[in-house]
Amino acid sequence: MPLKIFYISSEVDPFSNTYALSTIAKKIAIKFQDNPDIEIRLLHPKYGFISERKYILREVIRLKDFPVVFNKKEKLVSIKSAFIPESRAQIYFLEDEKYFKPVPELLYKSRNGRVFKDNNEKFILYSKVALETLKQLLWVPDLIICNEWQTGFLPALFKEQYSKTDFFKSTKIVFTLFSIDDNRFYSNDSLSMVDIDIKNNKNKKQDSILSAVENSDKIICIDQDNKLSSKLKNELPIQKAIKKHSHEFINIPKTPSFSEWKEMISTFHSALKKI
Repeated sequence: MPLKIFYISSEVDPFSNTYALSTIAKKIAIKFQDNPDIEIRLLHPKYGFISERKYILREVIRLKDFPVVFNKKEKLVSIKSAFIPESRAQIYFLEDEKYFKPVPELLYKSRNGRVFKDNNEKFILYSKVALETLKQLLWVPDLIICNEWQTGFLPALFKEQYSKTDFFKSTKIVFTLFSIDDNRFYSNDSLSMVDIDIKNNKNKKQDSILSAVENSDKIICIDQDNKLSSKLKNELPIQKAIKKHSHEFINIPKTPSFSEWKEMISTFHSALKKI
C-alpha cells in the first residue's frame, strides 16, 4: 500500500508565490506524485486571482456546499479540484467568498504593507476545512503535512477534536517550518471560532508555531541559507520545544541546483518514513 499524504499549504507554485513555501511545496508534490510508493493530495485556498479556466478547476460533487461548524454557526464551504500543471499531482482548492476571494497576490498584506486583520480567521477556517474535507472524501491519509504559521494550529485542532475518532486513529501529523515572523500570532478570538483550547489565557494572542511543534508527531525544519537557524537563536521557547520532540533539520542553499533539490526531497521522504 502506498503512503497516503495530505499536504496542506497556503502557497503552491504556480498558483501563488510570495516566499520559499510555494516552490518547496510544488517540488515535493511533483516528486512525491512520481513515486509509486506515495499517494499525495494537496489543499490550497482559492484566492480570487487564481484563474479557474487557466488551471481547469473542476467541481467535486461530494465537496460542494458541505457544512462546517465555524464560529458557533454552520458554514457551507466548497472545494474544487485540479492538477499542478505538467504533473498528475492532485490539488484541491477551498472556495470562500468572504475570506479568500478578495485576497490579492501579496496574500497576507495589502500593497501599502498593512497586514490583513482577518489573516487569523481565514487560516484557522482553512485548517478546520482541511480536516473536514478528508471526512467528506472518506479518504484517510497516513500523514497530514501542514506548513508554516498558516496551518500552525491544525495540529492542536487535530489532537483535541479529531485524533481519537476511528476515522483518524492511524493518522499522524507532520509540521514543516521554513521561517519565523510575527504573522504566527493568532488572536484568542480567532481560535475560539474552532473551539481550540487556549492554554494561556493571560496572553491575548497565541504562538501558532510553538503550538504546532508541541502538538505534532514530527517537525521538519527546512533551513534555506541558514535563515531559519538564525531566527531560532532568538526564539528560545520554540527552540526548546523542537529539541523535545521528534525533529529533523534539512539544509538547502538559497538557490538550489537540480541535484540539491533532489537530495532535499529524498531526505524529506526519509524523515517521513521514520514516523
